[in-house]
Amino acid sequence: MERNKLRNGQSYAFGFLVIDVCESSRYGDTERQQMSKFLEKFVEAKVKEYDGMLLHWALDGGECGFIGNCDSMALAARDILIELNSERLKRTVIDFSVRICLHHGSVKWAESFRNVSGTEFSWICKNEKKIGIRDAIIITKDAFDVMENSKLKEKFNLHAEHTREDGKRMKTWIYDPICSTNLLNIAKMSYEQNLRPDQMASQLDLTEHQINCLLETAMAKQIVTSRIYLRAPRSLELENKILESFPHLNKVRVLDYRGPHFKQEIAKGAGDEIRKMKIEEGSPLAISCGTTIMELGKNLESEPCDTKNIRIYPLLITMTAEMEEISPAGIISYLTRVFPHSIGYAAQFPKVEKDLDKARERKRVYAEDCKDLMDGARRAKHMFTGLGKIGSSGITHGFNALTKRLGVVKSLKELAAVGECCYQPFTIDGELLACRPELELLRANSIYIDLQELRKKVKRKGDTEILAIAGGSEKHDSVLGGLRAKVFNGLITDIETAEYVAENA
Repeated sequence: MERNKLRNGQSYAFGFLVIDVCESSRYGDTERQQMSKFLEKFVEAKVKEYDGMLLHWALDGGECGFIGNCDSMALAARDILIELNSERLKRTVIDFSVRICLHHGSVKWAESFRNVSGTEFSWICKNEKKIGIRDAIIITKDAFDVMENSKLKEKFNLHAEHTREDGKRMKTWIYDPICSTNLLNIAKMSYEQNLRPDQMASQLDLTEHQINCLLETAMAKQIVTSRIYLRAPRSLELENKILESFPHLNKVRVLDYRGPHFKQEIAKGAGDEIRKMKIEEGSPLAISCGTTIMELGKNLESEPCDTKNIRIYPLLITMTAEMEEISPAGIISYLTRVFPHSIGYAAQFPKVEKDLDKARERKRVYAEDCKDLMDGARRAKHMFTGLGKIGSSGITHGFNALTKRLGVVKSLKELAAVGECCYQPFTIDGELLACRPELELLRANSIYIDLQELRKKVKRKGDTEILAIAGGSEKHDSVLGGLRAKVFNGLITDIETAEYVAENA
Protein backbone atom coordinates (compact mmCIF):
# COMPACT_ATOMS: atom_id res chain seq x y z
CA MET A 1 0.00 0.00 0.00
CA GLU A 2 1.62 3.24 -1.13
CA ARG A 3 0.92 6.51 0.64
CA ASN A 4 0.85 8.51 -2.58
CA LYS A 5 -2.21 6.55 -3.71
CA LEU A 6 -4.21 7.78 -0.72
CA ARG A 7 -5.97 11.11 -1.03
CA ASN A 8 -5.71 13.67 1.72
CA GLY A 9 -9.03 14.05 3.56
CA GLN A 10 -10.54 10.91 1.98
CA SER A 11 -12.18 8.32 4.29
CA TYR A 12 -10.98 4.70 4.19
CA ALA A 13 -11.73 1.46 6.03
CA PHE A 14 -8.47 0.76 7.81
CA GLY A 15 -7.05 -2.11 9.81
CA PHE A 16 -4.77 -1.01 12.64
CA LEU A 17 -1.89 -3.10 13.98
CA VAL A 18 -0.55 -1.61 17.20
CA ILE A 19 2.59 -3.11 18.73
CA ASP A 20 4.12 -2.14 22.05
CA VAL A 21 7.15 -3.31 24.07
CA CYS A 22 6.07 -4.55 27.50
CA GLU A 23 7.57 -2.74 30.50
CA SER A 24 9.98 -0.79 28.30
CA SER A 25 10.78 1.65 31.12
CA ARG A 26 12.78 -1.01 32.96
CA TYR A 27 15.46 -1.04 30.24
CA GLY A 28 18.35 1.42 30.09
CA ASP A 29 18.50 4.14 27.44
CA THR A 30 21.09 2.32 25.31
CA GLU A 31 19.16 -0.95 25.45
CA ARG A 32 15.90 0.80 24.57
CA GLN A 33 17.48 2.58 21.61
CA GLN A 34 18.96 -0.67 20.25
CA MET A 35 15.73 -2.55 20.86
CA SER A 36 13.61 0.15 19.22
CA LYS A 37 15.81 0.40 16.12
CA PHE A 38 15.77 -3.37 15.64
CA LEU A 39 12.02 -3.73 16.25
CA GLU A 40 11.07 -0.84 13.96
CA LYS A 41 13.01 -2.27 11.01
CA PHE A 42 11.69 -5.76 11.64
CA VAL A 43 8.04 -4.69 11.97
CA GLU A 44 8.18 -2.38 8.95
CA ALA A 45 9.64 -5.13 6.75
CA LYS A 46 7.01 -7.65 7.85
CA VAL A 47 4.14 -5.20 7.40
CA LYS A 48 5.31 -4.31 3.88
CA GLU A 49 5.23 -8.01 2.94
CA TYR A 50 1.48 -7.89 3.46
CA ASP A 51 0.92 -4.57 1.68
CA GLY A 52 0.67 -2.57 4.91
CA MET A 53 2.64 0.45 6.05
CA LEU A 54 4.20 1.82 9.19
CA LEU A 55 2.20 4.89 10.21
CA HIS A 56 4.09 6.01 13.27
CA TRP A 57 6.92 4.79 15.50
CA ALA A 58 7.92 5.84 19.00
CA LEU A 59 10.69 4.47 21.20
CA ASP A 60 8.65 1.57 22.57
CA GLY A 61 6.33 0.72 19.68
CA GLY A 62 4.15 2.02 16.90
CA GLU A 63 1.09 1.74 14.67
CA CYS A 64 0.71 0.16 11.24
CA GLY A 65 -2.13 0.47 8.72
CA PHE A 66 -3.82 -1.90 6.25
CA ILE A 67 -6.63 -1.20 3.78
CA GLY A 68 -9.39 -3.76 3.21
CA ASN A 69 -10.22 -6.92 5.17
CA CYS A 70 -8.09 -7.89 8.14
CA ASP A 71 -6.54 -11.11 6.85
CA SER A 72 -3.27 -9.49 5.76
CA MET A 73 -3.01 -7.60 9.04
CA ALA A 74 -3.54 -10.77 11.10
CA LEU A 75 -0.96 -12.67 9.02
CA ALA A 76 1.58 -9.89 9.51
CA ALA A 77 0.91 -9.93 13.27
CA ARG A 78 1.35 -13.72 13.34
CA ASP A 79 4.66 -13.54 11.46
CA ILE A 80 5.96 -10.77 13.71
CA LEU A 81 5.20 -12.65 16.90
CA ILE A 82 6.48 -16.04 15.71
CA GLU A 83 9.67 -14.80 14.03
CA LEU A 84 10.57 -11.97 16.43
CA ASN A 85 12.58 -14.03 18.91
CA SER A 86 14.59 -15.77 16.19
CA GLU A 87 15.50 -12.46 14.53
CA ARG A 88 16.30 -10.93 17.93
CA LEU A 89 18.76 -13.73 18.66
CA LYS A 90 20.47 -13.22 15.29
CA ARG A 91 21.02 -9.57 16.13
CA THR A 92 22.03 -10.31 19.75
CA VAL A 93 19.40 -7.83 20.99
CA ILE A 94 18.33 -8.20 24.64
CA ASP A 95 15.25 -10.28 25.38
CA PHE A 96 11.94 -8.43 25.47
CA SER A 97 8.21 -9.08 25.04
CA VAL A 98 5.56 -7.30 23.01
CA ARG A 99 1.80 -6.81 22.90
CA ILE A 100 0.04 -6.74 19.54
CA CYS A 101 -3.51 -5.43 19.14
CA LEU A 102 -5.59 -5.46 15.94
CA HIS A 103 -8.59 -3.20 15.31
CA HIS A 104 -10.61 -1.99 12.33
CA GLY A 105 -12.53 1.18 11.58
CA SER A 106 -13.11 4.15 9.32
CA VAL A 107 -10.48 6.91 9.26
CA LYS A 108 -9.53 9.94 7.22
CA TRP A 109 -6.18 10.07 5.51
CA ALA A 110 -4.45 13.16 6.86
CA GLU A 111 -0.76 13.79 6.38
CA SER A 112 -0.78 16.25 9.25
CA PHE A 113 -1.82 13.75 11.96
CA ARG A 114 0.06 10.46 11.99
CA ASN A 115 -1.22 9.97 8.45
CA VAL A 116 -4.68 8.86 9.65
CA SER A 117 -7.23 10.37 12.03
CA GLY A 118 -10.46 9.06 13.44
CA THR A 119 -12.24 7.90 16.57
CA GLU A 120 -11.39 4.20 16.12
CA PHE A 121 -7.72 4.87 15.50
CA SER A 122 -7.54 7.11 18.56
CA TRP A 123 -9.33 4.51 20.65
CA ILE A 124 -6.98 1.59 19.85
CA CYS A 125 -3.87 3.76 20.36
CA LYS A 126 -5.18 4.83 23.76
CA ASN A 127 -6.40 1.40 24.91
CA GLU A 128 -3.93 -1.12 23.49
CA LYS A 129 -2.15 -1.45 26.86
CA LYS A 130 -5.50 -2.08 28.56
CA ILE A 131 -6.68 -4.84 26.23
CA GLY A 132 -3.28 -6.19 25.10
CA ILE A 133 -1.62 -9.35 26.45
CA ARG A 134 2.11 -10.07 26.66
CA ASP A 135 3.41 -12.22 23.76
CA ALA A 136 -0.02 -12.59 22.17
CA ILE A 137 -2.22 -11.09 19.47
CA ILE A 138 -5.50 -9.52 20.56
CA ILE A 139 -8.08 -8.74 17.88
CA THR A 140 -11.27 -6.74 18.46
CA LYS A 141 -14.69 -7.80 17.21
CA ASP A 142 -14.64 -4.99 14.64
CA ALA A 143 -11.55 -6.54 13.04
CA PHE A 144 -12.47 -10.18 13.68
CA ASP A 145 -15.79 -9.81 11.87
CA VAL A 146 -14.16 -8.68 8.61
CA MET A 147 -11.60 -11.50 8.50
CA GLU A 148 -12.30 -13.85 5.58
CA ASN A 149 -9.61 -16.52 6.05
CA SER A 150 -11.43 -19.29 7.95
CA LYS A 151 -8.23 -21.21 8.85
CA LEU A 152 -6.71 -18.07 10.28
CA LYS A 153 -9.89 -17.22 12.17
CA GLU A 154 -9.86 -20.62 13.85
CA LYS A 155 -6.55 -19.77 15.51
CA PHE A 156 -8.24 -17.02 17.54
CA ASN A 157 -10.22 -17.86 20.70
CA LEU A 158 -12.79 -15.64 22.42
CA HIS A 159 -10.93 -13.85 25.19
CA ALA A 160 -12.70 -11.00 26.98
CA GLU A 161 -15.28 -8.24 26.79
CA HIS A 162 -14.60 -4.55 27.48
CA THR A 163 -16.80 -1.51 27.94
CA ARG A 164 -15.48 1.49 26.04
CA GLU A 165 -15.64 5.09 27.22
CA ASP A 166 -18.49 5.68 24.77
CA GLY A 167 -20.47 2.80 26.30
CA LYS A 168 -19.90 0.39 23.39
CA ARG A 169 -19.31 -3.24 24.41
CA MET A 170 -16.18 -4.63 22.76
CA LYS A 171 -15.37 -8.35 22.58
CA THR A 172 -11.80 -9.45 21.91
CA TRP A 173 -10.22 -12.70 20.64
CA ILE A 174 -6.69 -13.98 21.36
CA TYR A 175 -4.08 -15.89 19.34
CA ASP A 176 -0.91 -16.82 21.24
CA PRO A 177 1.33 -19.01 19.02
CA ILE A 178 4.34 -18.71 21.36
CA CYS A 179 2.53 -19.69 24.54
CA SER A 180 4.14 -22.55 26.50
CA THR A 181 1.44 -25.05 25.50
CA ASN A 182 1.89 -24.41 21.79
CA LEU A 183 5.69 -24.47 22.02
CA LEU A 184 5.53 -27.76 23.90
CA ASN A 185 3.33 -29.30 21.19
CA ILE A 186 5.73 -28.09 18.49
CA ALA A 187 8.70 -29.53 20.39
CA LYS A 188 6.96 -32.90 20.84
CA MET A 189 6.17 -33.09 17.13
CA SER A 190 9.83 -32.48 16.32
CA TYR A 191 11.75 -34.36 19.03
CA GLU A 192 9.32 -37.16 19.95
CA GLN A 193 7.42 -37.78 16.71
CA ASN A 194 10.47 -36.92 14.57
CA LEU A 195 8.41 -34.91 12.11
CA ARG A 196 10.31 -32.77 9.61
CA PRO A 197 9.71 -28.99 9.55
CA ASP A 198 7.89 -29.25 6.22
CA GLN A 199 5.52 -31.90 7.64
CA MET A 200 4.84 -29.77 10.72
CA ALA A 201 4.35 -26.68 8.57
CA SER A 202 1.73 -28.46 6.47
CA GLN A 203 -0.17 -29.63 9.55
CA LEU A 204 -0.08 -26.27 11.32
CA ASP A 205 -0.59 -24.02 8.28
CA LEU A 206 2.74 -22.26 8.85
CA THR A 207 5.98 -21.98 6.89
CA GLU A 208 9.06 -24.13 7.54
CA HIS A 209 10.87 -20.97 8.60
CA GLN A 210 8.20 -20.27 11.21
CA ILE A 211 8.40 -23.84 12.52
CA ASN A 212 12.14 -23.42 12.99
CA CYS A 213 11.55 -20.07 14.71
CA LEU A 214 9.10 -21.71 17.13
CA LEU A 215 11.58 -24.49 17.90
CA GLU A 216 14.28 -21.88 18.60
CA THR A 217 11.89 -20.07 20.93
CA ALA A 218 11.08 -23.34 22.70
CA MET A 219 14.79 -23.85 23.30
CA ALA A 220 15.30 -20.24 24.44
CA LYS A 221 12.41 -20.50 26.90
CA GLN A 222 13.69 -23.91 28.05
CA ILE A 223 10.44 -25.59 27.04
CA VAL A 224 12.88 -28.11 25.61
CA THR A 225 15.64 -28.92 28.05
CA SER A 226 19.21 -28.92 26.79
CA ARG A 227 20.22 -31.86 24.66
CA ILE A 228 23.61 -33.48 24.17
CA TYR A 229 24.18 -32.07 20.74
CA LEU A 230 27.00 -34.12 19.20
CA ARG A 231 28.43 -33.55 15.78
CA ALA A 232 26.58 -35.52 13.15
CA PRO A 233 28.60 -38.36 11.62
CA ARG A 234 29.60 -38.08 7.99
CA SER A 235 28.12 -40.14 5.15
CA LEU A 236 31.24 -41.31 3.32
CA GLU A 237 29.24 -43.26 0.72
CA LEU A 238 27.37 -40.15 -0.41
CA GLU A 239 30.55 -38.08 -0.34
CA ASN A 240 32.21 -40.53 -2.75
CA LYS A 241 29.16 -40.59 -5.05
CA ILE A 242 29.15 -36.80 -5.34
CA LEU A 243 32.91 -36.67 -5.92
CA GLU A 244 32.51 -39.21 -8.75
CA SER A 245 29.62 -37.28 -10.30
CA PHE A 246 31.34 -33.89 -10.06
CA PRO A 247 35.08 -34.43 -10.64
CA HIS A 248 35.83 -30.70 -10.34
CA LEU A 249 35.29 -31.03 -6.57
CA ASN A 250 38.28 -31.47 -4.28
CA LYS A 251 36.30 -31.89 -1.10
CA VAL A 252 32.79 -32.98 -0.07
CA ARG A 253 31.53 -33.26 3.48
CA VAL A 254 28.05 -34.72 4.03
CA LEU A 255 26.71 -34.49 7.58
CA ASP A 256 24.36 -37.37 8.39
CA TYR A 257 21.77 -35.14 10.03
CA ARG A 258 18.03 -34.77 9.47
CA GLY A 259 16.23 -32.13 11.48
CA PRO A 260 15.50 -28.44 12.01
CA HIS A 261 19.02 -27.45 13.06
CA PHE A 262 20.68 -28.22 9.72
CA LYS A 263 22.29 -24.76 9.49
CA GLN A 264 24.05 -25.27 12.81
CA GLU A 265 25.18 -28.78 11.83
CA ILE A 266 26.51 -27.61 8.48
CA ALA A 267 28.26 -24.72 10.24
CA LYS A 268 29.88 -27.18 12.66
CA GLY A 269 31.18 -29.23 9.76
CA ALA A 270 32.48 -26.10 8.02
CA GLY A 271 34.09 -24.88 11.24
CA ASP A 272 35.89 -28.21 11.65
CA GLU A 273 37.21 -27.97 8.09
CA ILE A 274 38.48 -24.43 8.61
CA ARG A 275 40.24 -25.44 11.83
CA LYS A 276 41.97 -28.23 9.86
CA MET A 277 43.08 -25.86 7.09
CA LYS A 278 45.71 -24.15 9.21
CA ILE A 279 45.23 -20.87 7.37
CA GLU A 280 48.59 -19.09 7.28
CA GLU A 281 49.03 -16.04 9.47
CA GLY A 282 48.64 -12.82 7.51
CA SER A 283 46.97 -14.45 4.49
CA PRO A 284 43.80 -13.07 2.85
CA LEU A 285 40.42 -14.78 3.23
CA ALA A 286 37.25 -13.97 1.22
CA ILE A 287 33.68 -14.56 2.35
CA SER A 288 30.13 -13.99 1.14
CA CYS A 289 27.08 -13.48 3.38
CA GLY A 290 23.88 -15.04 4.67
CA THR A 291 22.49 -16.82 7.71
CA THR A 292 24.49 -20.05 7.20
CA ILE A 293 27.74 -18.09 6.89
CA MET A 294 26.77 -16.24 10.08
CA GLU A 295 26.28 -19.60 11.83
CA LEU A 296 29.79 -20.53 10.67
CA GLY A 297 31.11 -17.37 12.34
CA LYS A 298 29.32 -18.27 15.57
CA ASN A 299 30.80 -21.76 15.48
CA LEU A 300 34.32 -20.41 15.00
CA GLU A 301 33.76 -18.03 17.90
CA SER A 302 32.55 -20.79 20.24
CA GLU A 303 35.41 -23.10 19.25
CA PRO A 304 38.33 -20.84 18.26
CA CYS A 305 41.03 -21.95 15.86
CA ASP A 306 44.70 -20.99 15.90
CA THR A 307 44.37 -18.63 12.94
CA LYS A 308 45.11 -14.96 13.61
CA ASN A 309 46.38 -11.83 11.87
CA ILE A 310 44.46 -12.58 8.69
CA ARG A 311 42.89 -10.10 6.26
CA ILE A 312 39.20 -10.66 5.55
CA TYR A 313 37.64 -9.46 2.28
CA PRO A 314 34.09 -9.62 0.88
CA LEU A 315 33.16 -11.58 -2.23
CA LEU A 316 30.45 -8.99 -2.87
CA ILE A 317 29.32 -5.48 -2.00
CA THR A 318 25.65 -4.59 -1.96
CA MET A 319 23.04 -2.68 0.02
CA THR A 320 22.63 -2.79 3.78
CA ALA A 321 20.60 -5.92 4.55
CA GLU A 322 17.41 -5.68 6.58
CA MET A 323 19.32 -7.61 9.23
CA GLU A 324 22.73 -5.94 8.99
CA GLU A 325 24.57 -8.70 10.81
CA ILE A 326 24.15 -11.14 7.90
CA SER A 327 25.23 -8.62 5.24
CA PRO A 328 28.79 -8.92 3.86
CA ALA A 329 29.98 -5.95 5.93
CA GLY A 330 28.24 -7.26 9.06
CA ILE A 331 29.78 -10.73 8.80
CA ILE A 332 33.27 -9.35 8.11
CA SER A 333 32.95 -7.13 11.18
CA TYR A 334 31.93 -10.19 13.21
CA LEU A 335 34.83 -12.31 11.93
CA THR A 336 37.41 -9.70 12.90
CA ARG A 337 36.39 -10.47 16.48
CA VAL A 338 36.52 -14.21 15.86
CA PHE A 339 40.06 -14.21 14.42
CA PRO A 340 42.38 -12.34 16.83
CA HIS A 341 44.30 -9.31 15.57
CA SER A 342 42.73 -9.56 12.12
CA ILE A 343 41.68 -6.76 9.77
CA GLY A 344 38.41 -6.71 7.85
CA TYR A 345 37.76 -4.73 4.67
CA ALA A 346 34.17 -3.96 3.71
CA ALA A 347 31.88 -1.47 2.00
CA GLN A 348 28.19 -1.31 1.19
CA PHE A 349 25.74 0.75 -0.80
CA PRO A 350 23.64 3.02 1.44
CA LYS A 351 20.36 2.05 -0.25
CA VAL A 352 18.76 0.39 -3.26
CA GLU A 353 18.87 2.55 -6.39
CA LYS A 354 15.96 1.82 -8.75
CA ASP A 355 16.97 4.35 -11.43
CA LEU A 356 19.25 2.44 -13.81
CA ASP A 357 21.39 5.39 -14.91
CA LYS A 358 21.95 6.51 -11.32
CA ALA A 359 22.71 2.94 -10.28
CA ARG A 360 25.27 2.55 -13.07
CA GLU A 361 27.05 5.78 -12.12
CA ARG A 362 27.05 4.92 -8.42
CA LYS A 363 28.50 1.48 -9.16
CA ARG A 364 31.20 3.00 -11.36
CA VAL A 365 32.31 5.30 -8.54
CA TYR A 366 32.13 2.55 -5.91
CA ALA A 367 33.98 0.07 -8.13
CA GLU A 368 36.89 2.49 -8.47
CA ASP A 369 36.96 3.18 -4.73
CA CYS A 370 36.72 -0.51 -3.86
CA LYS A 371 39.19 -1.88 -6.41
CA ASP A 372 41.85 -2.70 -3.82
CA LEU A 373 39.25 -4.36 -1.64
CA MET A 374 37.99 -6.66 -4.41
CA ASP A 375 41.56 -7.38 -5.61
CA GLY A 376 42.30 -8.54 -2.07
CA ALA A 377 39.40 -10.99 -2.32
CA ARG A 378 40.73 -12.27 -5.67
CA ARG A 379 44.10 -13.07 -4.05
CA ALA A 380 42.52 -15.14 -1.27
CA LYS A 381 43.50 -18.80 -1.21
CA HIS A 382 40.45 -19.60 0.89
CA MET A 383 36.95 -18.48 -0.11
CA PHE A 384 33.75 -19.36 1.75
CA THR A 385 30.32 -18.81 0.27
CA GLY A 386 26.72 -19.65 0.94
CA LEU A 387 24.14 -20.53 -1.72
CA GLY A 388 20.71 -18.91 -1.77
CA LYS A 389 17.37 -20.07 -3.08
CA ILE A 390 15.54 -17.73 -5.44
CA GLY A 391 12.28 -16.61 -3.84
CA SER A 392 12.94 -18.36 -0.55
CA SER A 393 9.94 -18.30 1.81
CA GLY A 394 10.10 -16.43 5.10
CA ILE A 395 13.12 -14.35 4.05
CA THR A 396 12.92 -10.60 4.50
CA HIS A 397 16.49 -9.65 3.85
CA GLY A 398 19.36 -10.23 1.44
CA PHE A 399 19.10 -11.26 -2.20
CA ASN A 400 15.36 -11.97 -2.33
CA ALA A 401 14.49 -8.68 -0.64
CA LEU A 402 16.78 -6.84 -3.08
CA THR A 403 15.27 -8.46 -6.19
CA LYS A 404 11.76 -7.73 -4.92
CA ARG A 405 12.56 -4.06 -4.35
CA LEU A 406 14.19 -3.79 -7.77
CA GLY A 407 11.23 -5.47 -9.50
CA VAL A 408 13.25 -8.26 -11.14
CA VAL A 409 11.52 -11.24 -9.47
CA LYS A 410 9.46 -11.93 -12.61
CA SER A 411 12.59 -11.85 -14.79
CA LEU A 412 14.33 -14.36 -12.53
CA LYS A 413 11.33 -16.66 -12.77
CA GLU A 414 11.22 -16.37 -16.57
CA LEU A 415 14.95 -17.13 -16.72
CA ALA A 416 14.32 -20.27 -14.59
CA ALA A 417 16.75 -19.18 -11.87
CA VAL A 418 16.86 -21.62 -8.93
CA GLY A 419 19.78 -20.34 -6.87
CA GLU A 420 22.37 -17.64 -6.38
CA CYS A 421 25.96 -17.41 -5.28
CA CYS A 422 27.34 -13.99 -4.32
CA TYR A 423 24.07 -12.44 -5.57
CA GLN A 424 24.55 -13.94 -9.04
CA PRO A 425 21.72 -16.28 -10.11
CA PHE A 426 21.99 -19.54 -12.02
CA THR A 427 19.67 -22.24 -13.39
CA ILE A 428 19.28 -25.88 -12.36
CA ASP A 429 21.56 -26.75 -15.31
CA GLY A 430 24.31 -24.45 -14.06
CA GLU A 431 23.82 -21.64 -16.56
CA LEU A 432 25.05 -18.32 -15.13
CA LEU A 433 22.45 -15.57 -15.53
CA ALA A 434 24.01 -12.44 -14.03
CA CYS A 435 25.05 -11.07 -17.45
CA ARG A 436 21.53 -11.28 -18.91
CA PRO A 437 20.10 -7.89 -20.00
CA GLU A 438 16.93 -8.43 -17.94
CA LEU A 439 19.05 -8.30 -14.79
CA GLU A 440 21.05 -5.16 -15.52
CA LEU A 441 19.43 -3.26 -12.63
CA LEU A 442 20.43 -6.08 -10.27
CA ARG A 443 24.03 -5.95 -11.54
CA ALA A 444 24.08 -2.18 -11.07
CA ASN A 445 23.14 -2.57 -7.39
CA SER A 446 25.97 -4.94 -6.51
CA ILE A 447 29.71 -5.36 -6.94
CA TYR A 448 31.12 -8.88 -6.78
CA ILE A 449 33.77 -11.34 -7.80
CA ASP A 450 32.22 -12.66 -11.00
CA LEU A 451 31.24 -16.33 -10.93
CA GLN A 452 33.06 -16.68 -14.25
CA GLU A 453 36.26 -15.83 -12.33
CA LEU A 454 35.48 -18.48 -9.71
CA ARG A 455 34.74 -20.99 -12.47
CA LYS A 456 38.19 -20.33 -13.99
CA LYS A 457 39.85 -20.82 -10.59
CA VAL A 458 38.04 -24.15 -10.21
CA LYS A 459 38.98 -25.24 -13.75
CA ARG A 460 42.68 -24.40 -13.24
CA LYS A 461 42.80 -26.86 -10.31
CA GLY A 462 44.99 -24.32 -8.55
CA ASP A 463 45.49 -23.76 -4.86
CA THR A 464 42.33 -21.66 -4.33
CA GLU A 465 39.82 -23.43 -2.13
CA ILE A 466 36.25 -22.23 -2.78
CA LEU A 467 34.05 -23.86 -0.18
CA ALA A 468 30.24 -23.72 -0.54
CA ILE A 469 28.35 -24.14 2.73
CA ALA A 470 24.64 -24.78 2.18
CA GLY A 471 21.81 -27.24 2.75
CA GLY A 472 18.23 -27.72 3.83
CA SER A 473 15.15 -28.77 1.86
CA GLU A 474 14.67 -25.33 0.30
CA LYS A 475 18.14 -25.36 -1.26
CA HIS A 476 18.26 -28.74 -2.99
CA ASP A 477 18.04 -27.20 -6.46
CA SER A 478 20.37 -24.34 -5.48
CA VAL A 479 23.12 -26.78 -4.48
CA LEU A 480 22.59 -28.96 -7.57
CA GLY A 481 22.62 -25.94 -9.90
CA GLY A 482 25.74 -24.57 -8.19
CA LEU A 483 27.53 -27.90 -8.62
CA ARG A 484 26.66 -27.97 -12.31
CA ALA A 485 27.83 -24.36 -12.65
CA LYS A 486 31.27 -25.42 -11.30
CA VAL A 487 31.76 -22.21 -9.32
CA PHE A 488 33.11 -23.90 -6.18
CA ASN A 489 35.39 -26.89 -5.59
CA GLY A 490 34.34 -27.82 -2.07
CA LEU A 491 30.92 -28.52 -0.56
CA ILE A 492 29.60 -29.00 2.97
CA THR A 493 25.94 -29.99 3.19
CA ASP A 494 23.38 -32.17 4.97
CA ILE A 495 22.41 -35.72 4.05
CA GLU A 496 18.99 -34.90 2.53
CA THR A 497 20.54 -32.39 0.15
CA ALA A 498 23.34 -34.84 -0.68
CA GLU A 499 20.80 -37.61 -1.43
CA TYR A 500 18.95 -35.27 -3.79
CA VAL A 501 22.18 -34.27 -5.54
CA ALA A 502 23.38 -37.88 -5.89
CA GLU A 503 20.00 -38.98 -7.29
CA ASN A 504 19.86 -36.16 -9.86
CA ALA A 505 23.55 -35.88 -10.78
